[in-house]
Amino acid sequence: TIAAIKAEFGNTVTMTTIDQGPAQPSDIVQAFEFKEDEGGFVAGYLAGSYSRTKIVGGIFGVPFDPLRRFRAGFINGVRMACEECQVISQYLWSFSSGQRG
Repeated sequence: TIAAIKAEFGNTVTMTTIDQGPAQPSDIVQAFEFKEDEGGFVAGYLAGSYSRTKIVGGIFGVPFDPLRRFRAGFINGVRMACEECQVISQYLWSFSSGQRG
């Protein structure tokens, strides 16, 4: 827990969380929240930056509005990092199907 980490290390350590902050405020935790498209952009930018084949794939769950925004940000991030990259994306229409991945 954050309390245990702070008890052991005091203020000599800091942590960062993405899209979810701690249940209790803490001076050793920085929490960042992104809009869906912003988080998707970062993921896509990293994927495009590391692509050796110039083909980047994205597998997405159910196409509801937040995930559509994430997907759009992902595609934009890939294109920003690698204009010549091809983006292949697919919705699985499920968040839990083992058969679909």
